[in-house]
Amino acid sequence: GGDSSSSEMPEPPTITDEFSANFIQQKWGNQSTSQNTSGVVYISASNNKARIDTSYNGIIRASVFDFTNITSEGFMNKTLILQNLRDTPRCEYSYVPVPAHPPMDEAMLKDNGAVFAGWTQDDIYGRVETWNFLYYSSIPTSFFIDEQKQFVRYDFWVPQNGTFATTRFYNIQSQNDALPGELFDLPC
Repeated sequence: GGDSSSSEMPEPPTITDEFSANFIQQKWGNQSTSQNTSGVVYISASNNKARIDTSYNGIIRASVFDFTNITSEGFMNKTLILQNLRDTPRCEYSYVPVPAHPPMDEAMLKDNGAVFAGWTQDDIYGRVETWNFLYYSSIPTSFFIDEQKQFVRYDFWVPQNGTFATTRFYNIQSQNDALPGELFDLPC
């Protein structure tokens, strides 16, 4: 981080690239889209995958995002595993725009040319550093880093479809080692 009154641009910090956390994501879009989602996220740079667990109307949902399978149009493979507690799990496959939930390596901010945008007073986390960059060279994204150097929030917007989303992390469990690959195994 740095002090916004300093005339020298600080170097982007490294971020945790293996962690799990509770999250809340709020998303708005031009097509009357308003969505609030909460659950548990697992992000693993070593597996190049992210998994998001949520529940909705009695159905448990696990979405596995595979960042090794991204199209030239910027869509990534997503497998949605749906399970009613009385039924066998079923899988639905689709491609979704990046960065629904990005995996990240610790040098992600530097590698994406992130620019320090100053300190912000966040209602939940207090004083946070704001770093802006274009994710996949096209999606305006802001990362927020707290004073303990923990990645706690990110915002992104997709101008092509008028979507804005903000995602906040809670109960963050950083890992020194890679998350187990079994977390991303598919039952179907």
